[in-house]
Amino acid sequence: MYTGNIGNTSMVEALKAKNLYASSGQLGSAQLVVRQPSGKERQYTMEQMDYNDIKIFADEFDVELEQQNPYYSAIFAKNAEGIVNLIRAVNYYSTSGFKGNTGAGRQLDAVLMRAEQTQDPDQGGIAARTSWIRTIGAAGTLQYLCQPDALGANIHAALAIQSAIHPEGIFIGGFSNGGASPCIDAIQMVYLADTYNIQNLDFDYVNPEVGDSFVELKQPLFLFPNETILISMRYYKPGIDETRPIGCWIKMASDLRALATS
Repeated sequence: MYTGNIGNTSMVEALKAKNLYASSGQLGSAQLVVRQPSGKERQYTMEQMDYNDIKIFADEFDVELEQQNPYYSAIFAKNAEGIVNLIRAVNYYSTSGFKGNTGAGRQLDAVLMRAEQTQDPDQGGIAARTSWIRTIGAAGTLQYLCQPDALGANIHAALAIQSAIHPEGIFIGGFSNGGASPCIDAIQMVYLADTYNIQNLDFDYVNPEVGDSFVELKQPLFLFPNETILISMRYYKPGIDETRPIGCWIKMASDLRALATS
């Protein structure tokens, strides 16, 4: 949760500080070892990547983040290196680099998460969300991010991150809420079949001076190919929920060439 000084809001400046922003040269392939909150370790292969591809990512995202609230941008800047590592891990399966908005084929791009990219958990069949805004009829626990399937309303399976034909990755650093009277107070994640402790989403108390409220996750969520995630939200009263993820989806250009696709 951000209070006081927001800090750096630039992806470019964050990557310059890590010596990852340059116009030439290349990062060699490497192994990334990540320790999960459970204590387990997972290892990922990060494909080689041109420094210029990282520069493209940082330049494009700074343009996009300049239009966002600085609290929002700060969460991305804080996790800039981690997002680059995620891109490189996805590139292990796409093998075509990151070319951003001008990419084609298997080249990678990153887009801020949109509602229609995700399953509407209130629907029993496969149905995309039409908005992050959601009417909550009664207090209870409901799914928020899940797999598009026909198992039934709020009993969908965990979202599966693809690797083979459509390699992808997801970053979520926190959540924002623009509602005048938030009806949500907690989140719970099931990551790779491990259930994690709840985390507070105390939108009633944070950042009231900046309009939308922002809550940063205790640990950022990086979803690599072949992983699964199920996110549920705790609603403590009826109301209108406006909770939005602060994150991005990394996909191949071929999967981002039609507005109807995710």
